[in-house]
Amino acid sequence: MRGAVPSRAIRADAAGDQVAEGPPAPEAAAEPQNTYCERLNDFATPAECAYFDTIWQKLATGTAGVRFPSDLTRGESGVVSLVIALGGSGAGPSAEDLLGQRPDDEFKLKVARRMAAQLQGVGFEIDPGGLQHRDFHMGQGVRWDWRVTAVKARRHALTLSTYVVVRGPDGTQSETLLRSVERDLPVRVTLTQRFSDMVDWVVGISTLTKTLFGALGVILVALIAFRQRLGELKAAFVGK
Repeated sequence: MRGAVPSRAIRADAAGDQVAEGPPAPEAAAEPQNTYCERLNDFATPAECAYFDTIWQKLATGTAGVRFPSDLTRGESGVVSLVIALGGSGAGPSAEDLLGQRPDDEFKLKVARRMAAQLQGVGFEIDPGGLQHRDFHMGQGVRWDWRVTAVKARRHALTLSTYVVVRGPDGTQSETLLRSVERDLPVRVTLTQRFSDMVDWVVGISTLTKTLFGALGVILVALIAFRQRLGELKAAFVGK
């Protein structure tokens, strides 16, 4: 029949009237689940993780050199220096050139136009603290310096971390840190300092021992006096 509505788009309500039905509503698209992304060391969507993995594979490789004091005594300060060079023939200065002397530690790492580094430690005061950003110029290299001061602590350790700074996948200017390298720096407390700390510990134990013996002596005298008084009271009670 001309102008008839297909039967699948019509239903009958309780009163017998015919009501047109539209097509079923489309189901909402499921939100992508965040999973652990090793490159970010954090949770992200699979698309975000793939984005940063692709960037990582395209990064250039440079050479880092580090200078640090091998021994410090408590209260003594030293300088930790990190330089990064692109390396290779005709690519500019080497890590040794940037440091002005042979590095104590040298290693390869990923590099980008913008880099960041952080020196963290236990038993040290570090200046400056926190992340330090630098623009990496391929033909010039880049350098960081920290002043570290050993303080009294049970242990001493320094850890150096470097990062490449890249833009996020959302097209904004937001920056994301991709850790390039993390290395422990073997800065030791001298044997003289360790001996001094041991002497301080022995003196502290001796002082504590004296205090404990003094307290025990007071308690013993009080117990003796109590027993004597108890005996006197008992003798007085029996004599009545």
